[in-house]
Amino acid sequence: MTLLFFGNLEIVYAETEIAPESETETFASRYSDLPGHLNIDIIVADFQNDYSSTTKLKKDYIFGCKRLSNALAVGRGPWGFGVFSTISCRIDFDPNKASKDQLGWLLRVSRKDNIVQVSLMDAQNKVVKILSVENRRGFLKFLLDREYTDLIGLYFLDSLPFAGILDTEKLDLHDGFQNRGMALSPKGLSKFGKISPPDFLNVYSVKFDSDIAKPRLRAKLKFDAEDLPKVPKRSKKKTELSRNLFSKIKWKMMKEMLADSSQETTWIHNAEGSGFFSAQTVRLIEEATSSLNEAEENNYLSDYIAGDTIESILGRYQGGYIGLRYGFQLIPGDPLMKNASFFGLVGELRSGLLGGLRFYFDKMPEKKFTDDDLRYSMAWERFIIGKSFGYQLKYAPKIGLWNLKLRSPVVIYDSDLTESKVNGDFRMSNALSGALELGLEWYSQGYALRTWGGIDRGIAISRLGSKNVTSVRIGLDGIVKAGPKARIWGENFRTAFLFFLMGERLALEDKTVQNINDGDAEISGLNLEGGYAGAGMAVSW
Repeated sequence: MTLLFFGNLEIVYAETEIAPESETETFASRYSDLPGHLNIDIIVADFQNDYSSTTKLKKDYIFGCKRLSNALAVGRGPWGFGVFSTISCRIDFDPNKASKDQLGWLLRVSRKDNIVQVSLMDAQNKVVKILSVENRRGFLKFLLDREYTDLIGLYFLDSLPFAGILDTEKLDLHDGFQNRGMALSPKGLSKFGKISPPDFLNVYSVKFDSDIAKPRLRAKLKFDAEDLPKVPKRSKKKTELSRNLFSKIKWKMMKEMLADSSQETTWIHNAEGSGFFSAQTVRLIEEATSSLNEAEENNYLSDYIAGDTIESILGRYQGGYIGLRYGFQLIPGDPLMKNASFFGLVGELRSGLLGGLRFYFDKMPEKKFTDDDLRYSMAWERFIIGKSFGYQLKYAPKIGLWNLKLRSPVVIYDSDLTESKVNGDFRMSNALSGALELGLEWYSQGYALRTWGGIDRGIAISRLGSKNVTSVRIGLDGIVKAGPKARIWGENFRTAFLFFLMGERLALEDKTVQNINDGDAEISGLNLEGGYAGAGMAVSW
């Protein structure tokens, strides 16, 4: 006995058909007309101000509606899903005024107060699912991007009890079922982030008898992870519509139960149940919309959709930045770090293949002073590279190299326990480090803010032992996009301001042999604390 997920209902079925609970009658009446007809209704009046002419609006409306049709039609949606056999596009379509043969399901696109709402309604005009995104202008142009409409299609299809119809004639009981994947950019990359196909698909048929749904499992398919996607050759056509490509994916048969010649419609859905991809899809749609919003506002939307720009590889609206920053001591710490300061090169990529990549190069120039004939000095530099994972709550593993050199007085005792101070040294070169950072992010089109904490440990090993440095840091980083803009090589660049606060505790340990020569000693261990504030300038894209 198995559970089959229909919307929010769990219907139990086995080889003998078991009638679902009585509450399923509502389900049966809502979905028994699938596969069926879908009307796509774009409220043109809501988007009229985006265009200088009705001709341009009509062109984008027609092509955008075609994209939505491809994302929801049988066999043409993401991963070959789709539940609507016929689709028509209507302007300001009013189902209350339509003739009976025009009625069907409805996908309505409207905008109010900078919020675009895409609503899916059944044949009884009851809302099934709503998607809301922020947009000020240009939304119909966004629909030219097939990656974007594939995400929208997946959002709705994943929430239905039927994600798609399986063409059993294309199913080889030994070789499996092959279909197209999600849309890709022309270079085989995903601008908006990738969603992996379901590991397992349920293949089933459903009979509707007096408003009772009677499902029957017919097969189970397993995603063939070894069958790597093959990216087609890039099209030579120059239109935006022809240059979004697809990969091929395959599921293999696990259970051979389709030998009968049943004429029943054969449905497929993720075996995890409906709504499994909802949270991930919503996040990617929001990020993709923000990216497209910025491209439209800065007049490079066509290039972005066509996939010819750096932005199409870097991805979402924030893209990335690279800049210089300077930090000075804010919180008094160890005397050795009095008036310490450093400068650094920082950068981050927000998405694409290298999405989440961060790098830092910080350097503290050597600072020296003398007190009672004892010499103080300190200099360090570190290079760290890492990659963040997650959405708002993020974790970032990192690796790096440390170089550190300091001199500070240390206390020694002679044979009669007399205390004295001598100059002590600690030197460490090319220490390999590993780190883990946890952070919480907030960002919009114009700024990003991250509060974080992390621990970093570097080790330099020699034949005499090891020298270790452990850094525990907490901080707040921010970037604000402001100032002049420039369009270079087809890309839109903008200046940005960086700011940060950071507290750090360094623990140094030297396990090599200690020596005292001519009044100098090697430092075996030392703890340093300090707090910094700083700012900088960056170029963002």
